[in-house]
Amino acid sequence: MSIEQNIREISRKLLSDGVVDLIIGYGQGTLPYATTPVFIRNADDVEQLIWNPCCTNNLALYVRRELEQANKKKDARPLKIGVVTKKCDAKAMVELIRENQLKRESIVVIAVPCSGMLDKAKLHKRAGDRELLRVEVSGSEVILAGRGFEIKVNRDEVLRDNCLVCKDPESLPIADEIVVEKDDYKKPYVEDDFSDVKEHEKLSPQERWAVFRAEFENCIRCYACRNACPMCYCSECFAECSQPRWLGGSVELKDVLFFQIVRVLHQAGRCVDCGACAAACPMDLDIRKYTRKLNYDALNIFRFETGVSPDDKPLLATFSIDDTQEFITEPE
Repeated sequence: MSIEQNIREISRKLLSDGVVDLIIGYGQGTLPYATTPVFIRNADDVEQLIWNPCCTNNLALYVRRELEQANKKKDARPLKIGVVTKKCDAKAMVELIRENQLKRESIVVIAVPCSGMLDKAKLHKRAGDRELLRVEVSGSEVILAGRGFEIKVNRDEVLRDNCLVCKDPESLPIADEIVVEKDDYKKPYVEDDFSDVKEHEKLSPQERWAVFRAEFENCIRCYACRNACPMCYCSECFAECSQPRWLGGSVELKDVLFFQIVRVLHQAGRCVDCGACAAACPMDLDIRKYTRKLNYDALNIFRFETGVSPDDKPLLATFSIDDTQEFITEPE
């Protein structure tokens, strides 16, 4: 039985037995290499569920939204959701549970062993930006085909950057139903030494600001990064708040930079490095560079890693007498 068949059978049983009211998983998208979130309420519809290395969306985002909408309905019984989950989705749900945005008893986690997801930008680059009509994955090989061309590339070369540094992707922090089948492909693991962050830290404050400014001057403030992030759940974003108004609604550089600075800071101790923000960005901005900096600081300074256990307190809600206080200086 394949991973896909395993997911369908588990989902069919959960729906048929009345354990859950809804299954959130992946279905075929409009492009050959794309998937889309699907919402299955009837056991007869589980054949819509698919699994492949293009299942990139972080489904924790949709779980929270569905539960939020259900809770707004009067006299509605509690909704229980089954969700197809890879490691980064599970880590996001852990953080949402810690922040009281999800109740553990409201979800059934269908844990799927993940071998890494394909990067759409890398696929297009390897295809020479030609239209892709077929993307097939077989073991460690990916076949890219379109009008008049067919090329083969190593799967390792077109994985998402965040997948390459994902340690032990088959081990999920929360799981209820476990898909026992595994991909025959073994994903390479690159030890995440945060070398990119350390290189950036070597720059002077003025140089770092110049790099940040140059990167985000191309931002069009479409909010795709915010909307794709499972940890951005405020009912009213500061960027759209009018009382008080924090920033203008234009794409002037000062407004763009302020939005990006605050957006990144809001991810301190919360970002699970799922790559959803970078994948959603239509301008191909290096958004992960700055959330990774915060992850590095959380780990290096406070020994805190996101998405490990729902029983732990959030980073910004904890205090230890041993916490570093280097920011406090003696008056001269």
